[in-house]
Amino acid sequence: MPSARLPLWLLAGLVAGLAALVATTPIAGRGDYGQWLMTSRYYLGQNVPDYRTISALPPLVPILLSALRLLVPDPVAALQIFNVLMLAGLALSFYLVGATLFEDRIHGLLAVAIGLLVTDRFLELFAFGGLLQAGAVLFTLLSVAAFARAGRGPEVNPRWWIIGSIGLALATLSHVGTGLIAVPVGMSLAGLGFLRLRHLPWRVRTQALLPVGLSLAVIGAYWLLVLLPASREYVSNPASLNYRGPDRLFSGLLSYWPTVTVLALGSGAIVLGALGEIGRRTVGGHLVLLVWASVAWGTLLLSVISGASTDYPRFATPLLAPLVVAAASGLQWLGRSLVAYLHRLAPRASAPTWLIAVATAFIVVATPFAAFKYQKEAVGYQPRDAQALTTIVDWLDLELPIGSSVLTEVRDGKWLEGVSGRAALFSLPVRYSFRAAEWQRAMAATTLLQSAGAVANQFYFAKFTDGDPCSSDDPPKGFAIGVNHGGEFVDTLGFATSQVRILSAGAPGGILASVASLAPESMATGLVDQQLSLRASWTGGLPGSGITYIQTTRLTDQSATFDLGAEVRTTLPVDGLELDLLPVPGMAITSVTGTGAIADVHFTRLGLAEPHLRIVVADQGGTVEWATGGGLRIRTTSAQLRLLVTDLSASDHFSSDLRLLCPAQLRDSYGIGAVILARDPAFSARQLRMERLGFHLATSMGPYAVMLRNRPVVELPAFQP
Repeated sequence: MPSARLPLWLLAGLVAGLAALVATTPIAGRGDYGQWLMTSRYYLGQNVPDYRTISALPPLVPILLSALRLLVPDPVAALQIFNVLMLAGLALSFYLVGATLFEDRIHGLLAVAIGLLVTDRFLELFAFGGLLQAGAVLFTLLSVAAFARAGRGPEVNPRWWIIGSIGLALATLSHVGTGLIAVPVGMSLAGLGFLRLRHLPWRVRTQALLPVGLSLAVIGAYWLLVLLPASREYVSNPASLNYRGPDRLFSGLLSYWPTVTVLALGSGAIVLGALGEIGRRTVGGHLVLLVWASVAWGTLLLSVISGASTDYPRFATPLLAPLVVAAASGLQWLGRSLVAYLHRLAPRASAPTWLIAVATAFIVVATPFAAFKYQKEAVGYQPRDAQALTTIVDWLDLELPIGSSVLTEVRDGKWLEGVSGRAALFSLPVRYSFRAAEWQRAMAATTLLQSAGAVANQFYFAKFTDGDPCSSDDPPKGFAIGVNHGGEFVDTLGFATSQVRILSAGAPGGILASVASLAPESMATGLVDQQLSLRASWTGGLPGSGITYIQTTRLTDQSATFDLGAEVRTTLPVDGLELDLLPVPGMAITSVTGTGAIADVHFTRLGLAEPHLRIVVADQGGTVEWATGGGLRIRTTSAQLRLLVTDLSASDHFSSDLRLLCPAQLRDSYGIGAVILARDPAFSARQLRMERLGFHLATSMGPYAVMLRNRPVVELPAFQP
């Protein structure tokens, strides 16, 4: 019957429209696509950065991408084609699950429409480049469909059991996090299917399904012995619970009202449908969905209870999948109710025709909203100028020697890795990275791009804004205090040494001198008893006496207290010291509590909580005040100061140890031969820092500037936008 084929034609049209949307959205340099391009190089036998451990990633999707690249050598074209194929596969898998569980093609069509047009979570995978998880969800759905069909009977059909096992194996080889959910889901549904064939003799079922049982045992062993250990880094991330915890998962699910509607409709359909099937003593699609959803959400609950520090927002798609299929059954019930009403108004049109018309109208209305949201999300993951970036990457690959790396931003760096296989140094927040080596590389990149040097331990990452903490004659003139807030280093307060005021009642205005009026004298660093100290001095002359200001910064291994000491040496009377701590741009002090020498300071909320510091002036008569202008004013009544800053909002896990980060040493240890800088408001300051390290502006292209180390200025070919 033509009407029986109409859902398939509608499915083909829907997939074609989404494929056109994905294929026409620029992909070069977008999100994580460069990262997967880089992993495919490994399986093609091409060079990849030494610090990338490709074998630690599930291999299936990179292998498939590398196979496609043998046919389509152009990396951008290969990514676009692979993206479209993955999207079509995900749509087909949703269709197969819906059509199989309820033996109805319209149900399968509605499952595709709800998953890809109504919710925003699945298309978002293609917006930022979540190819590994998209593949894992795809194969999980195929596994569910196969096990559901296998359990329907009436006889044991090994084909469906084998397909289900293969789908489950492919899901585990696609994405670690999703695989950890897919394995218990698949094995639970396989067990349910086995029970649904209880009308067959036990021996018949056992003999027929022995090979499948063995394959499932192998998958389970792989899950226990490989997947769980491989996920160890993913569940010990210092910052994920504060920034990427369960709250972020639920805020993502509940922030878009169509997704909330799917959650409500799907949950209601599962409960009501399962109750009906239990009352009829039959195992149907709703009970299968109940088992599927219970195991998936139970896995989430177990992770939350155990305090696993994993990337919870990535749970969204495997959690939503059963509810999407269930919502399709609820929507179909609503559609049939509407069809019954329409059929009474126009009895000449058959009920199936009306149902197809309703489904078509639903798809037509939902498509523009889904397309607009996808394009908006994709734009958010785009680089500043993909064409200019790609041209620069190709040019640098010819200009730089093998082994020379490039300092740049994270998205640009991932694209450089993927296109050229060259090492890139970029700063990636801890909450988005799950390996210790990545955290160290991120700190190095941040130090180079944002400071003249830095000191760090488990609780602090203090970046000096000028001077050179690693030299003997250029004392740093200020620094930004970055604190471990929920596992992520967050800049809070800025301190300028030049603004320290030396007080004297007999001096004009009560100020004897400021450090800005003194000349830098010396700089020394030392490491004694796991304490890193930086001692800087400034000196000058005043009428009647000389004056020396000495400042010592101390960080101790495993200590949550940052120690800043100051001392003035002069024969003139000194009545105290005064300095200001100002919040860094983008940060504000929200409250200051305490009196006298002790104050608890809270800042703008980040993640689940506000950064929280305790500031103590460990000198008799010292005070901490919330000053006009939003900063803190510190005063003492003597020629000495000891300021103790304690981090009270740190994570229990750490991403750094005690270290001094010197830009010149970092440049050499990471083999940086070039720097790609964006022409943003920070460009001038970063260009000056790079010039001090021996880099020179080579050329500009679009919004980018390229600096080369110890190389003559060269010009790129004219860029055609």
